[in-house]
Formats: sequence, structure tokens, C-alpha cells
Amino acid sequence: MRYKKSFLLLIYAVVFGLNAQAQVYKDPKAPVQKRVADLLKRMTLEEKVGQMVQYPVPSYVGDPKSPDEFVTGSKSQTQELKVLIEKGLVGSVHANLRLKPANIARSIAETFKWLEQSRLKIPFLVGVDAVHGNALAIGATVFPSAINMGASFDENLCYLISEATAKESVVLGQNWNMGPNIEVARDMRWGRIGETFGEDPLLVSRMGVAAINGYQKDFKDKYSMAACAKHFIGGSEPTDGRNNSPTDVSERTLREVFYPPFLAAFKTDVASVMLAHNEVNGIPCHSDSLMIHDWIKSAPGFSGLVISDYMDVQRLVSMHHVAADEPEAFRMAVKAGMDMNMMGPGFFEPILKAVKAGEIPMSRIDDAASRILTVKFKMGLFDKPDKDLLSKGAIADRSVIGSAPHLKLALEAAAKSIVLLKNNKQILPLQAGKKIFLTGPLAANEALLGDWVAPFESATTVTPLKGLKTISGNNLNYYDCGQIEEIDDRKIAAAVSASDGAEVCIVVVGQNPFRSSAPGIKTEGENIDRSSLSLPGKQAELVKQLALSGKSVVVVYLNGGPIADSTVERYADGIIEAFYPGRLGGQAIAEIIYGKINPSAKMPYTVPRSVGHMNSWYYQRTSKFSKLRGKYAMEALENGVTPLYDFGHGLSYTQFGYSEVKAPTTIKKGETFDITVKITNTGVMDGDEIATLFMTDLVSRVTTPAKLLIGFKRVSLKKGQSKVVTFQLRPEHLMFLNEKLLPELEAGAFQFAVGNKKIIVNVKNDK
Repeated sequence: MRYKKSFLLLIYAVVFGLNAQAQVYKDPKAPVQKRVADLLKRMTLEEKVGQMVQYPVPSYVGDPKSPDEFVTGSKSQTQELKVLIEKGLVGSVHANLRLKPANIARSIAETFKWLEQSRLKIPFLVGVDAVHGNALAIGATVFPSAINMGASFDENLCYLISEATAKESVVLGQNWNMGPNIEVARDMRWGRIGETFGEDPLLVSRMGVAAINGYQKDFKDKYSMAACAKHFIGGSEPTDGRNNSPTDVSERTLREVFYPPFLAAFKTDVASVMLAHNEVNGIPCHSDSLMIHDWIKSAPGFSGLVISDYMDVQRLVSMHHVAADEPEAFRMAVKAGMDMNMMGPGFFEPILKAVKAGEIPMSRIDDAASRILTVKFKMGLFDKPDKDLLSKGAIADRSVIGSAPHLKLALEAAAKSIVLLKNNKQILPLQAGKKIFLTGPLAANEALLGDWVAPFESATTVTPLKGLKTISGNNLNYYDCGQIEEIDDRKIAAAVSASDGAEVCIVVVGQNPFRSSAPGIKTEGENIDRSSLSLPGKQAELVKQLALSGKSVVVVYLNGGPIADSTVERYADGIIEAFYPGRLGGQAIAEIIYGKINPSAKMPYTVPRSVGHMNSWYYQRTSKFSKLRGKYAMEALENGVTPLYDFGHGLSYTQFGYSEVKAPTTIKKGETFDITVKITNTGVMDGDEIATLFMTDLVSRVTTPAKLLIGFKRVSLKKGQSKVVTFQLRPEHLMFLNEKLLPELEAGAFQFAVGNKKIIVNVKNDK
């Protein structure tokens, strides 16, 4: 009897212990690490591997009769997904659904109903490519593209846009953004430059951090969503300029140029990192264990998960040929350190089999599952009250989608991100009452929305035509010349004829970034790269013939990557670089043309004169400018090797003067110091100036850039007003990577330039 009682007590203790333990992962007050450890103990191997799988949400799950849907998959695939979710074998779903918001929320909610049937009911990470606003949701706010935000040099604005994007996503149940893209734009032929913040590592780092903070908000806001820094690494400098092509650069270039934005992201606790399509120096990113472990997972501050890009593990077979078949590719990627596979089918069984056979250690699976669960616990997905559960249809209030405050923010962002490149004889701003002729393939086109958007909704988007018509009224005459590829000599002649009586011609030209369901041929974007930097088709000839008819011509560019067209440069009196300014971009363009807004943005990348002048980014090493270097044939006749437009170029309708630059003459090595400068608006119009601080290390053991951006600040000044701007410099700003690729600060002279002013600071050894 005594033994029976002891046995019952033992059973009771075990059961009670398990029950008590079971409460740890459900306890919102318990530390995240303890909650993760507790849940891992309760999960089967199958459930752990299931956390590593992401599946797309079929769009017809929500409403198969909806007229606005883009049906993907099949009913059998939906049933297969339902079974997997009910078994707890899916850790994330991807919801890039081009639907009306209510149908998106309904589709996602349906998958969470399936999840309620699983044993542990571990919440999903719900992915979405909300690249510049949750723009795949029909009617959402389409903000300016990332390259616009780089041109704005406005971190706070980038933060606010990301915050608004998170709100418009989370209310639909989408809680994980596949962005920001913090690649540094290098090869100007590459089609995805519009997704980046530009060519400078500091600019990309600071804008990337602002975006991440805006999305995540330390996960203390009910509208916060996880961010994903992408793509790791070096895909923006492919050997032939094409997306997916190999990257072959030195480790120094990787560490000096491409890695800093990711280090900055890690320090801000970014939830995830996405691997890149490409290979780097012969090793595909998805199988590079050294990169994933040493450069990502061992980096200070990073505790998140590493996810593949779409179908890129399979490309270890079909593109890189480093794996014989897909099961081997999945095993290779997981062993290298990848935690989640973006495209689910085919992944689960080979990984499960490999673990059971001892080919993949259990510790690798536990690491992946714990990282995924850590993100979910940090986000509070286990602790949301019933009213916020996705299984109840997401957060009920969807009024934030396309709301007035968000549209106001989109307009402000467009206005602050449009660059005035050229303004001969001060043709701009236009005076009210002038007779205007408007044409160009993008004047009434959806191209201004950029890539990654839902089908065009003409009623909610302000094109350049709409924006200009609002201001100019009956003084505007418009001619529709068709899509980019439709412009021919006949239409050009018709445009010239239609321009009779106009005082100024405005021609809206550029690129078509749309990937699907849009008129015209896509000319740039993901997997559409360029062999020329000139305007595609006969757009430049349209500009030329209008100019030859005797009229002044203002060109508006809509594009992501640079346009370097010698014909436009010769014949256009004014050039506006609008990039992809979003849903209210046409209003911002019109208000800049008419002077209601003073342009203030600066170029976030260098525009080379042609593809023959590639690799023109500003931070070149000093030897490039040596008189001893070689010369191009006919260099004098080809305007030398200077860029068409420098990084940081941008005109204003007012003028700014720099004076009284101050800094200590000498500092001790390791000291923090300030550089101050007085900026005065000396013109006749209020405006914003972007003050950029560049540094030159005058003598160093390792060659360094002739100049390097180490600070920038945006300053608003009334006409006649002055402000003193302060840049606080820390020791790391003066460091370079030495022979061993380790950060080092040398004593010596450093030159700093802000505006047209320069000053030298001498760094002395402590002794």
C-alpha cells in the first residue's frame, strides 16, 4: 500500500510538474528564453521542422466568387495546406494577395481557423511584401518607393511611412514584412535599384534602421510587425548587371560596402534576414555556412531567423548546380544555417529524414525552431487578446487603410523625395496662366506607383495628368502617345502638331516597373535589368522633336534606376527626377512644377554618363583621380569620366550659403568631437537644405575613398533665416579596415567638407 501510494504521488508529481511547466510558455510575464525552451520541450520533431516551413495562402480561400482576386494554386493544394496546418506542420504563411482588404483578412483568418485544430496552436508569422506601403491590397496607401526615401534623406519620414505600412498590414493579419531592402545599389544596370535606398552605405544603413524601427516599434504596439532585412548579400553588384547573376567582389568590398547596413539592422534587433538569390565568390548565399553563421548569426545584436528567398533553395540545383536534387538542396541550406524555407512543398520530408538519419544534427533543428519561436514570443503573438486574434478576422478596425492621415503622409513623402536635376534659365517654377502641353507614355499611367502594387485604380491615384490639370485647368492640353513601346514616328509627329499654341511642353517619360496585369512591357524591376541607361523606345526622340519645334521642354522622369540619355540632356530645359512617387505622386510633381513646393531632395545614387562609364559611385579610392591613370579614347570629346549627376546633386528654387564651419584643430585618438556649420537661406523662397558631411583620410596605410559620407541632416529654413547645424563625430567615423580587415583608427590629418566649406582635424596619439 505504501509503494502504491508512493507511485501515485510520483505520478501526481510528474503530471503536476508537466502542467506547471506547460504554463511557462503561456505565461506572458515569463522571460522569452524560458518560454521558448519550455515550448521546445513539448514539441515533436515533426512540429519543430514544421516551424521551418512557409506556405503561400491561396487567394480564393477567403471568397472564391470575388471579382477582384487573382486565383493561385488549386483546391487540392488548399486542402493539402489545410491538413498540414491542422497537424501543426506549418510555421508561417505568405499572403501576397492582390485582393480587396476584407478578402485578404478573410483568407488569412481561414488559415488560423485551421490552426485552431492543431495540437499546440503555435501562431503563424504571416508574410507580405509591403515594399512601399501594403500596396498589394487594393485601395491601400501606396507610398513612394524606397529609392524616393533615400533621395529624401529624411529618416523620420521613413520611420513614419513604415509605421503606417505596419498599420495597414496588421489590420489584415499580415504581421511580417519582407523588407526593407538594405542592399547598396552598385551596378546601375540592375533592375531592382528602385527597391533600395541608394548607393551609400551610411545612407542605406540609417534609412534601413528607420524603416525597421517603424515596422517593429520594439513590438510594444499592437500595430507593430516583424521586419526582414534583405537580401544577404552583394546581389546588387552582379558581374553582368543582371539579377541572380554571380557576384565576384573582394572581402574588403563586402565588409566596407555591403555589410554595414546589415550590421546596423542587427543592432536594432531586426526580426529576420533574407538570403540573396546570388552566389558570392563562388558560394551560393543559400548554402554559405560561413556567411550565415559568422556574418549573420554571430553578429552583435542579432537573435532573429534566417529565411530563404522564394524558390532559391531549389535553385541550388537548377541554377547553381551545387546540389544534385532538391532534397539535397534543402539539406544543404538547413545545414548551412537557413531557418525557414519560403516555399513549402518538398522541404519537410527530406529534412525530417535527414535528422532521423543523423545527417542533420538535432541541435540545428532546435536552433531554427527556437529562433522562429523567439520572434513570435517577442511579437506577443501568443498573448494577444481574443479581439485581436487573427482567427477572429484580424484587428477589426480597417479604417487606417488608405486613410486621410496616411495619404497626407504619402503626399509629403513624394514632395520631399523628388529631385530637380536641371533648370536652365530658371524655366521652373512655371508661372500660372502659361499654356501647357502635356504628353509622354507615363503622363496618365500607373508607373508612378512603382513595383509590388495591386492593379491600378485610376479613381484613387493622382497621375501627373490629374495633378497638372488640377492646377493649370483649361491652360493644359494633353496628348496620349500610348505606352512606351507604342511610340513611333507617326505619334511623335502627332504630338508635335498637338503642341501648337503651347508655351511649355511637359513630357513624362521613364520606365515601366509593373510585373503583372498592367498595360505595356515591363522595362525594369525584379529580373528585368538593362543593357542601356538611355530611355527605352523612342521616348527621347519625342522630347527632341518637341524641342526642335521651338518650345521649351520640361522632362519628368519616373524610374528606379538612373536614366542617362544624352538626347534628353541636350534638348530638355528642365528635368525632374520623380522616381516612383506613389499614389499622390502626380500632385507632388505638379506642385513642384508650379512652385507650390520647393524641391529639396538629393540624388541617392550617381548617374553615370552611359553604361561605358559604369562603376561611377562617388566613394572611389584616390587613385581613380590620379593624373597617372589611363584615359578613355576620345575622352575630351566624351566629357571625360565625370558623372552626369553626382550623388547628392539636387537643385532648389532658393539658394543656401554655408559659413562659419568650426571644429577642433587637434583631438586625441578616440575622442568624440563636433563639427558645426552655419547655413543660411539666401534666396527668395522658403526651402529645405540637406547638409551632407564628407570625410577624407589624407594619409592612411590602406587606401580609402577620396571622400566618404559620414553624416547628413535635413534643415528647413525660411527665406533669410540661418541655423547652425551640428555633426557629432565618434571614433568609429574615422576608422578604416586595416590589412587584416579589422577596424582601426590611425593618427593623422582628416579633412571634412560640408557644403562648399572644408576643415582639417588632426588626430594625435594619446601618448
